[in-house]
Amino acid sequence: MPIRICSEAAGLEECFVEVDERWSIRELNRIYDSRDAWLELFGRKVSAVHLLTAEGEAIDDPAQVLERFEDLDIRLARLVNNSLANAVDYLATLGEASKRVLSGAGAPATTTTMTTAPNSTTTKTAGAAA
Repeated sequence: MPIRICSEAAGLEECFVEVDERWSIRELNRIYDSRDAWLELFGRKVSAVHLLTAEGEAIDDPAQVLERFEDLDIRLARLVNNSLANAVDYLATLGEASKRVLSGAGAPATTTTMTTAPNSTTTKTAGAAA
């Protein structure tokens, strides 16, 4: 599923650049290698766009973006220029969701159980006798 980088400029909220979600570390590093490397990656990784020129003409073909870049509304130039970096930044943060940090590792687990009296509780250490 592609990553959609959307414009936040007033009146241009419908504009976007869609970038492929599959990236290697090698490709990520190439974003910053040279202009030619960035242009090649943009051509391969951008799957859809909806951008507007300064005159309001729609650009919906990714291949036309680079040819018509100088015609873009100035508020969309940075969206295009940062689209690849923004997509890989987003992808890099997805790994955070799979981390699991355990606090108190090594400390005995405790549980609270009810006794026969409704307002009385006893704390037990896991594995210990009551």
